[in-house]
Amino acid sequence: MYSQALSYLLYRGKCTTTEVIIFLEKRKLLTLLPQIVKGLTLLQTQERESKQLIIETPFLLNEASISKVRAITRAKAESEIKIVLKKNLLSGFRAVYGGQSYDASAQRIISELTK
Repeated sequence: MYSQALSYLLYRGKCTTTEVIIFLEKRKLLTLLPQIVKGLTLLQTQERESKQLIIETPFLLNEASISKVRAITRAKAESEIKIVLKKNLLSGFRAVYGGQSYDASAQRIISELTK
């Protein structure tokens, strides 16, 4: 419990590393440091991924196609783009941006038709 709260406070800049160490020393909780570091790493990863446009597609995309996916997902122009090749999609794409998923794949359409 302390480790998550302290990770969040450190991440948001609400306290300093020195303040956290003093807090942990007073309570004899220095063993929580690895969990706090793990929590900070997780928060950083989540923030980076929420700003990243991830496109799954069965084929390589040209810049025009990437621009269309960016427009559909409303991804910011400065967003990092990660393209993942997935042959099982058959056609179309799946994209994730800002915690939202978009599925315009042939795999999804076929699975809906066969239900």
